[in-house]
Amino acid sequence: IQPFSSRDIGIVIKTRDLTQGLYGGKISFVSNETIQPLSEIFLTMNMSKPQHDLAIKDVWLPSESIPILFPIEPGAKIKNAGQNNETDFDVVLTVNNEAQVIYRDTAHVDLLNFSESIVVKFDSIMLTEPGNLDFNVFLINLVDDYNDYNNSYLSKTVVSNLVDGFETDTGLWSFQGGWGITNKLQGNTGDYAAHVSGGTFPYANNMDAYMTFLPGFDLKAIDKLTLRFWTKYVTEENKDICYVEVSGNQTNWTTLYSLSGMSFAAWTQHEVGLTDFISSGYEKVWVRFHFVSDDANAYVGLGIDDIEVYPLNPTDVKEQVTAALVPAEWKLTQNYPNPFNLNTNFSYSMVEPGNVKLTIYNINGKVVRNLSNQYQAAGHHEISWDGRDNTGKIVGSGVYLYQLEVKGKYFDTKKMILLK
Repeated sequence: IQPFSSRDIGIVIKTRDLTQGLYGGKISFVSNETIQPLSEIFLTMNMSKPQHDLAIKDVWLPSESIPILFPIEPGAKIKNAGQNNETDFDVVLTVNNEAQVIYRDTAHVDLLNFSESIVVKFDSIMLTEPGNLDFNVFLINLVDDYNDYNNSYLSKTVVSNLVDGFETDTGLWSFQGGWGITNKLQGNTGDYAAHVSGGTFPYANNMDAYMTFLPGFDLKAIDKLTLRFWTKYVTEENKDICYVEVSGNQTNWTTLYSLSGMSFAAWTQHEVGLTDFISSGYEKVWVRFHFVSDDANAYVGLGIDDIEVYPLNPTDVKEQVTAALVPAEWKLTQNYPNPFNLNTNFSYSMVEPGNVKLTIYNINGKVVRNLSNQYQAAGHHEISWDGRDNTGKIVGSGVYLYQLEVKGKYFDTKKMILLK
């Protein structure tokens, strides 16, 4: 500062993250002035709430990347940070694809008292095409709102056909019996892939392992669907097998594809058609990879990577392998395990499609549980029983009968023992 001159100094105090209350502080001036090199000005500041201030505090929106056919349940938490009750305002969600609005929903709020919050939910979304999307949540019809920075929220999401590349554990899969993620195979893309024994070579004998996609795929907006995945494997041919199984209700599982033998030189892509489940009236479908091994000759195993879904019918000639999975004879196998403690599994083979009934009886012939009563395609099927009757009560130990009837085509009954 030149002699006999002055200088104005502006100080900005950011109060955005402060709560209401009394604050104290000081401004210190340090200079080369010889008489008083340090000067201090003490100050106080009383922070109060604005008269009107609505704010978006939290949102429930998709992550940075999601697959198609993935159900989205969007929502937002709105807080009244002002001193007055707020009435008749709206919370809006729009989804834009390259500046074009493809979805819009509005939630109206009649009343939000001061210092309170409210959670609003929007209609669910299910996307059928890939794209780079902007999810925008914003408030409208506000009166004298003090802050506008907290009245909107933007989230960017990439929607693709990729369900999972297994570079991280997304939590979308249930790994049971040995399945896990490993970097020992060097994935098809990236370092990681799913493996029947989580990267342990060789895999164990007598495995019965499942990798199940927990959310499932929504079918209501599509009329075709194909699952594609990349794999490499070395197993004992026709004895250690990975089945691709599909269910429309998470109870009845149908085998649509199988992998066994040696294909380890490079990752190869396979595809499985799921359109028949849409034609059969299912609104949702679940997929799992089921690996079984016998008691000898374990090898490297099987890896899965880059699982994708497409609203199309299969195009790969490998899909013809599915036809080989149609069994040559009708068969109801013995349940396993047997004897069992509450949980057991039933497998059966169908040469032709038909109306299937699978029923549990007690030794006196009384119906205990109706496990299945529906139309099913030809192929290998599996269903489990949790030891409960039709009322949900756990049944007692003893001998039970299970009976498979495919109307007009097949009928068989077998015994099993429940031990607790």
